[in-house]
Amino acid sequence: MKIGMVLQDTRLTIEKMDAAFDEVLKSARENKLDLLVFPEHFYCPDEARLAQLAFLNYPQEDGGIEGDFDEIGDIFKEYAKAAGCPVLASRADKYGFIYALCVSAEEGIIKWYGKHIATNISAFQTGDYDTAIDKYFNAFELNGFKIGITICYDSNKSLFSAAYGEVDLLINLTGGHVDYKKWSIYQKARALENRCNNLCTMAYFDSNARNKSYVFGFDGYGKKLPYQLANDNRYLNNDRADGLYIYEIDLKHETFKDFDKEKSEPDEFLNAAATVSKNISVNLGKEDLVKILSSENRIVEGLYAIRFGDETLVIIDAPEQKIEDPIFIEHLFYHQKLINYSKKKYLIINRWEHLDRDYYERRLSTILKVRAAENYCIVILLSDQIDECIQVGMTKNVQIVKRVDGKYGLDLKRATGPESFWKNNQTIGVRKEWRNNYELLINRSYKERFNNEQNV
Repeated sequence: MKIGMVLQDTRLTIEKMDAAFDEVLKSARENKLDLLVFPEHFYCPDEARLAQLAFLNYPQEDGGIEGDFDEIGDIFKEYAKAAGCPVLASRADKYGFIYALCVSAEEGIIKWYGKHIATNISAFQTGDYDTAIDKYFNAFELNGFKIGITICYDSNKSLFSAAYGEVDLLINLTGGHVDYKKWSIYQKARALENRCNNLCTMAYFDSNARNKSYVFGFDGYGKKLPYQLANDNRYLNNDRADGLYIYEIDLKHETFKDFDKEKSEPDEFLNAAATVSKNISVNLGKEDLVKILSSENRIVEGLYAIRFGDETLVIIDAPEQKIEDPIFIEHLFYHQKLINYSKKKYLIINRWEHLDRDYYERRLSTILKVRAAENYCIVILLSDQIDECIQVGMTKNVQIVKRVDGKYGLDLKRATGPESFWKNNQTIGVRKEWRNNYELLINRSYKERFNNEQNV
């Protein structure tokens, strides 16, 4: 399946953007693409018209309903006709709800998805979320491939990808100007843990931005997918403004179920220098950690708690490949038994009796970093080959903690977990009350996983 990912440039004049848009549609048809993908907040010639349309059904003061779902779909349908293939793109409606929409010229609307976090109006707020979950996380099929969609920061929370279940391809539509390392490891982790292909594209929209914008593509082994740059064969990198990057996706989820080190590649950020924490709350060594995982500290299977001063250190025991299962991890992070504990800090311990070094370098290393960053927690690997401690920084990049005299000096202020994320923060675009619906999504995903395992 040929998929075109557009790294759009919205810093240009309207005339130039219109011309570039038309050229991309033409190139999609000439290259016989199966799907054309634009980023979050994409530009199109119907920009002004789309900005005045309501994607959802919004109640009005006079008792009526305002909603332009079908009209928006018709606009996208015209683009799909010109491209000769379905079009997937994302933007905000007139009230600020950010949606992704995939439309075919023949079938009309194939799939839509609503952004959950880093937004003013969340999918969590739409109707009865408990009954709407299946609508959001129902993968669509195209040319025999099952595909799931996320928007921007939703890819920074593992559950929004894992909630689709087994898919062959995940596609993330991002705004742009991201930290390369952070966005790269998130996209690679989503491919690895879901054992599927993962694609991401974005846009250039700020001439003064420090960071560039990129396309990313990884297969289920975590290897970068090759691409062809349709409109500039001389350019080699994944950051060309207005580039049309064509990926040929041939392999499906089943291919990646068993790790193959010969088809994978090492963590791009392997062997980062370890440093001592500037602020140390507690020092813990390997023996201390093993003692903590005793029955007297156990809350439920896999979940432990111990007091350090006036703080509660919550420990998730995720042995071996359990660390790679987002649903297992999230279920413990949000376990109902933790409600009565105060001032919680979070630590994941990943223990291996025999750890293959290639497995660590090519798969596990990325997963560990992302688990720390996405959960605002500390992750410690204990094995016969490698011991490692990772804690998240204030910008969600990660620090490898240096061991001193056999102990890791941990900064528990960097391990605040869900409590630091689910709070009213207009700048980030998160609200405290959204946590309740996030927990509904966890419970739904966990029940499905449990039922599937029971059936097997």
